[in-house]
Amino acid sequence: MKVLLISVWKPRKGGIVTHVENLLKHSRNSFTILTYRDRKARKEPGVIRVPIVDIPVLRGITFTLFSFLRALRKNFDLIHAHYAMPQGLAGALIKKTRKKPFVITVHGSDLTVLGESRLYRPVLKWVFNEADAIIAVSRHIEKLLTCLGVDARKINVIYSGVDPQPPAVEGERRVVFIGALVWQKGVDTLIEAFKDIKRSFPDATLVIVGDGGERENLKSQAQRLGLKDILFTGYLEDLDNIFTSQTVLVLPSRKEGFGLTLLEAMARGVPVVGSKSGGIPEIIHDGRNGYLFSTGNFLSLADAVKKIFANDDVRARLINGGLETVKNFTWSQTSEETDDVYEKISTSL
Repeated sequence: MKVLLISVWKPRKGGIVTHVENLLKHSRNSFTILTYRDRKARKEPGVIRVPIVDIPVLRGITFTLFSFLRALRKNFDLIHAHYAMPQGLAGALIKKTRKKPFVITVHGSDLTVLGESRLYRPVLKWVFNEADAIIAVSRHIEKLLTCLGVDARKINVIYSGVDPQPPAVEGERRVVFIGALVWQKGVDTLIEAFKDIKRSFPDATLVIVGDGGERENLKSQAQRLGLKDILFTGYLEDLDNIFTSQTVLVLPSRKEGFGLTLLEAMARGVPVVGSKSGGIPEIIHDGRNGYLFSTGNFLSLADAVKKIFANDDVRARLINGGLETVKNFTWSQTSEETDDVYEKISTSL
């Protein structure tokens, strides 16, 4: 089956790119990727890059328009959009014209953020109504979709996966965050908690991997709190040297569709702490493979990290629990279940 896959793509970073990359790697179908034009991108076979006007609002409109026009000349059997806007909107319009089955994967902020906007909410409802199948990356996303009025029979919960990872290296005591530096990720809560962590563990370092619109605000917050042992690395391709044997990974999100970085840390034998937000409790079982804390509560977060730093038996228990957990989340399983959705809607239409 030839799939037209509409998504962000390299050289961009993030969970969606990781998801798509592994879907292509493990699927039994062939794909053409429709994505944004990027000056830094190299030419790749099977990747179509469309021009955009890189201004808020116009960016999405021009991507939708040019994606629609390019798709009119392509040969494919099925459309799969990753993210509701503008990729899903483009997919829905292409479906209306080309009369092909349409699948959309909802990753998180396309629903938890855009879904709260009076401007985007009606458009999202229309896109989801046009989809022949919807893939939700967590039960949490499934619940939000049904609350929006989406037909539950369309929704398929398919978790993201994780590949085997190299073990953490010997090294210093670290608290690590990996992700976009945006408000909903709650990195400000982590910085506040780190001040408390430092009182008990003065040798600890906070490493923040990623970039985004909140970066300068977060740096200013660290300065106001007098915290010096905080490293902002920007995006990194290679994380092997980030994870040490004394690392705790923290995902302090206010809103989170799933939490792929938790699985990636578990696969390295790194204990994790996450908020009780969104899909995170579907990965972390409190006290067994990590610790959960009340969203936004920096003292609860700090206590969880200190508990791991202070007790090697606790660390070992959480590591072993994490290694068992990742056995249930594989990219081959993700791709197989996605292929099954393709087959189901292709034969039923």
